Formats: sequence, C-alpha cells, structure tokens
Amino acid sequence: MFDVPINYVADLGNDSGQYIDMPPVKRLFDFSLYQLASPFVQFEWNGAAYNEFNPIIALIKSSMFDEGSFFENSAVLQLFCRALLLAGFVTAAVLIIRRYAQKICVTVYR
Repeated sequence: MFDVPINYVADLGNDSGQYIDMPPVKRLFDFSLYQLASPFVQFEWNGAAYNEFNPIIALIKSSMFDEGSFFENSAVLQLFCRALLLAGFVTAAVLIIRRYAQKICVTVYR
C-alpha cells in the first residue's frame, strides 16, 4: 500500500523516554517491593523515581488506576488506592494458588 513491509517496526532509539536499558529476564521476573510503593504506573518524565519496567505489574497497575494525577492531592485517596492494589494482588495470588491446588487434588485422587 505505502511500500512499507508488513513486519516493519520503527526504531525506538536509545534517547526515547520509553527506552528501558534492562535485560529481559529482569524486566519479566523482578517483583521488587519498591514497584508497589505507588499504585500508579511510574515514569521518570512524569516525576517518578523510576520507569515502570515489569509488564505484569504495569498491566495490573494501569488496569486498576491508569492516571495517578487525579489522586495526587489527596492522601486519603492515595491510601485507598494502595489498599485496593494490595487487595487485587492478594486476590490474584489466591485464585492462582487455588486453581493449581485444585488441579493437583484432581490428579492425586483419581
């Protein structure tokens, strides 16, 4: 159509705000607690201490509380959002453990 190959991906460039210089293993499996200090997605260009790099945590944060600027002026809302984020993580962990425990019990007691 426009002489652009179907599999073309534009080069992001190392000076882009979205570029994260980190190995893929650390990006996918680093679940450090400082990432949960704020329930909102973190970017340095937005005044945060780090760029959000873990796609799993970023997906959960952005699906629950996408825009943090609505809550930054209220300490009560910040606390409420942190409690909801923690409840979401706990619920996800319980459901995952329950699903695997159920599969193990079914295979053991057949």
